[in-house]
Amino acid sequence: MGEAWFVPLWDSTPQPLLAGLLGVAALLASRPLIGRCLAICEAPEPRRAWRPAIATGVLVGVFAWLMLTIDVQRIPEVRPSPVWDRLVIVHHSVLLVLLTAAATSDWRTCYIPDLAPLLGLAIAIPAATLSGDLQICHLWVDWNEEVPGFQGPYLPGWLSAHPHWHGLAWSLAGAACGAALTGTVRGISRWALGMPALGAGDVLLMAMIGAYLGWQPTVLAFLLAPVLAIAVGLPVRVSTGRPYIPYGPFLALAAMVVLFTWRWLWMLEWSYGSPLRPGDRRTTFAVRRLFGDPWALIGIAAAVAVALAGLLAWRRWQASWSVSRES
Repeated sequence: MGEAWFVPLWDSTPQPLLAGLLGVAALLASRPLIGRCLAICEAPEPRRAWRPAIATGVLVGVFAWLMLTIDVQRIPEVRPSPVWDRLVIVHHSVLLVLLTAAATSDWRTCYIPDLAPLLGLAIAIPAATLSGDLQICHLWVDWNEEVPGFQGPYLPGWLSAHPHWHGLAWSLAGAACGAALTGTVRGISRWALGMPALGAGDVLLMAMIGAYLGWQPTVLAFLLAPVLAIAVGLPVRVSTGRPYIPYGPFLALAAMVVLFTWRWLWMLEWSYGSPLRPGDRRTTFAVRRLFGDPWALIGIAAAVAVALAGLLAWRRWQASWSVSRES
């Protein structure tokens, strides 16, 4: 029903104006949210929340402009209705506001209050359920079943038959995936180091990210976060002399990278075979095909968990050995 008036109104509005309006709305919404998060954490000078709020407005404006002009989240198997194809920009703009609020709080106080992640979960899951059309990736899609020129990837039939149940399922699966990934790292580090390497706020933050994006984008964001922490966090630590760099901002930054580049991340391919046989699946790695292979995912997850446990245990042994030598 909204297609009769909403879509023509949206399409008739100049794209720069739409992006600007969303940016201003994000600025106005993020200012009290960031201020409240900082106040909960008893941060000094919470009135300085205007600076990250302005940055949030610019970020949302750029995101909206990119979505309107080149649709940075478009992938072949996801075709939302005209109304939700436009409202997903608003939906993910809300996520950007929540991410910047959580990241700002964590950066300044090394603490993420429950307010932003719980608010995000309260918005994302009902919105995904009621719309049935806000996903950037379906709950399950198997690109290994694709036959170029004959058939596309495999999608379970119930996804299109029951879009609202699908919306609830992919959002809950994403939230569970985000919480499970960070919770597992938190548990392994507690066992190996005697203390958790991630806080409870990081677990809630990743649950919120998963509820907005789904489980596949959440896995990619989780894998990107340590790369960003090394590339950005280490230089910042060296240049500022901060004794501790929180991890939450890099989880948030990784989710933003996924939001801005999903179209290319999902379709990314890497060929390691002969250039005379491009596209040969036996010698071509494709991100989208990996996520359709449950056994490969289980194997990779197990290998990463074992490697992480071994690395942290070695780090704990090294630290205790150094202390014993000094004593």
